[in-house]
Amino acid sequence: MRSFSLRLQALRAVLAGFGLDGFLVSRRSSVRYLTGFSGTNGICFISESDAVFVTDFRYKQQSEQQIRGFRTEIATKTLLEGLRDTGLVKPGQTVGFESENITVSVFQKMRALFPGVKWEPLEKVVEDLSIVKAEEEIERLREAARMAERIFEDILPMLRPGTEEREIAAEILARTKRYGAERASFEPIVAGGERSALPHGSATDRRLRPGDLLVLDFGCVVDGYASDITRTVGIGKLDGRKREMYRIVRTAQQKAAAAVRPEIPCQELDAVARDFIRQAGYGEFFGHSLGHGLGLSVHMDPRIGPGVPKRIPPHAAITLEPGIYLPGIGGVRIEDDFVVRENGAEALTHSSAEPLELS
Repeated sequence: MRSFSLRLQALRAVLAGFGLDGFLVSRRSSVRYLTGFSGTNGICFISESDAVFVTDFRYKQQSEQQIRGFRTEIATKTLLEGLRDTGLVKPGQTVGFESENITVSVFQKMRALFPGVKWEPLEKVVEDLSIVKAEEEIERLREAARMAERIFEDILPMLRPGTEEREIAAEILARTKRYGAERASFEPIVAGGERSALPHGSATDRRLRPGDLLVLDFGCVVDGYASDITRTVGIGKLDGRKREMYRIVRTAQQKAAAAVRPEIPCQELDAVARDFIRQAGYGEFFGHSLGHGLGLSVHMDPRIGPGVPKRIPPHAAITLEPGIYLPGIGGVRIEDDFVVRENGAEALTHSSAEPLELS
């Protein structure tokens, strides 16, 4: 209860700084962060003196069990109409909203339902508050990481020539539920052979072949908090170039992990891995950011990439995932989850990222 109260207090302080009369929260992860609600249909309105959560009849009992720090209203029509019926949003007010989550059509409905209200678009207000993790949040992330690693270890026997990528993806999803996860963090990435050079290669009916690189990227959600790991394995013996790619990526990640410290600029941490890969001759084949934040969203700030001066605060949860992708040959990516501590990076993932050549 106390943590939700502190979150609401922190948000009100931010809103006061913007000079707002209220703030409409509609993003699912933001709603969960502020209220504890895990359902799929709910919005919040926060003012200096009130905080209301609006959902529909399907979630009446669930909201009674989960909501913390907000009074609940059950909408008989749409959620926005339910909010209107509370009378909290009044003409003449300036109200902020999560601009990255509101479509044009929804914004038009907001203007029609609340005449005389000035709507102020804001980005990542709640997400910025949620970057720094409490210890209970870190424990959920740790459990989500443990679950993903267990799945990886369990599916190793099926990673052999003749297995379809889709079979592997299906087994990952099945074990995600079997082991008690709320859901998968995202649709698993399973890409073998030349397809492993696709950074986000969805599983196909392609069968694994001897000498393939196989990239597996997946995660689990535990009590709302997501893990995100990537492992690359060899199907049988790999040739010298593929081994070299693996060694370079693994070393780049180790160097980045060793460089983690509180308040390090994102672009500086990214450069540790990127410069090493570039000096090894593969710079043009590493085209995405080094990593990203983790929490109630599997991809959130801070984005650890070039040109991002934002500093990473202590107790932020992040991923480090360097990669090399050679078209027509294959790709290697290794991703692990970490928490930024005062003395460096605490690993949440512990399964071996050393090269595996599976027969």
